[in-house]
Amino acid sequence: SKKLNCDWKANLSFATGVVRITSFNDNHVKHQLSPDTKIFAPVNRQFSDDCCEEIRHLTVNKHNVEGSEASQLLKQLYEYREKDPNWYIEPLVDSISNRLRGIFWMDPATGILPRILMTDEDLSMKYVVAHDLPNTKHLFCLYHLSQNLLKNLRCKLGMQYTDFIKDFYLARNSLSESVFEARFTNLLNNYPAASSYLQKLFLSKESWACAYTFKIFTGGMQSTQRVEGLNNHIKTAINSLSTLLQVMEAIYQRIEHESLSQRFNSWSQDRINYNDNLVLQTVFPQVVQQINKYLTPNLATEQQKQIVQSTIYRAQILN
Repeated sequence: SKKLNCDWKANLSFATGVVRITSFNDNHVKHQLSPDTKIFAPVNRQFSDDCCEEIRHLTVNKHNVEGSEASQLLKQLYEYREKDPNWYIEPLVDSISNRLRGIFWMDPATGILPRILMTDEDLSMKYVVAHDLPNTKHLFCLYHLSQNLLKNLRCKLGMQYTDFIKDFYLARNSLSESVFEARFTNLLNNYPAASSYLQKLFLSKESWACAYTFKIFTGGMQSTQRVEGLNNHIKTAINSLSTLLQVMEAIYQRIEHESLSQRFNSWSQDRINYNDNLVLQTVFPQVVQQINKYLTPNLATEQQKQIVQSTIYRAQILN
């Protein structure tokens, strides 16, 4: 009734174990009443699945809850900020309802849009990127692409599926557009059962075929594996009954683990390969500067290992 600004209201009391109506206003305003409601409403009077799931969640976790999930999370974040001033918290409160709408928000720091965005093979995502990020190259994750082939074509092709996969990746890995299109045409002719799916996939060829994607720098990435790994960790750490605070703590623990792992790698490298820093700073100072500028600490460490190893390679001329 608040959403419609209707005056209809019923107050119920359950103080003595019996439901009692303490006040009732049967005056409807600002919206129309349908006589069919009397017929259909009693028949469909039941809780939705989402509502039942919420009831189960609150029933199971009622002994662990002090206030709302958002209040617990906000309290924990303030405790983190007391320990580390770098924690950023900016609660957003609705000026009308005085309800908490958000805890922290990110604003564009530089205004620079991503040049590349890699997602699964989601057509709705493709349209959103094309509309909102017209200058961003949208690529499909190779792992999700292979899983969709398995799901959509394995039963249709049967014993031909193994040969189809070999031919598909032969076409997909072609570096020439003309060669790719010729090999893809052969796929359509040799595997008619997959023709319908392949024709739809061909419409987005610039997002997954090497003939179109190799022209763009991707750092060697072909899948969203790193993000999927984090998602899998979160899924194993929480369940459908987990609170918002527990989700945040699972993510925080993962970040702390990654940070500790990176610190350990740096510490061990400083002690085992005590001459690495000397090699990097004397032979490749400009390269190291660029690596540290553009790469994350973990990736920078891996690149520096490869650079140091390159100084002991033995070159051999092949006829």
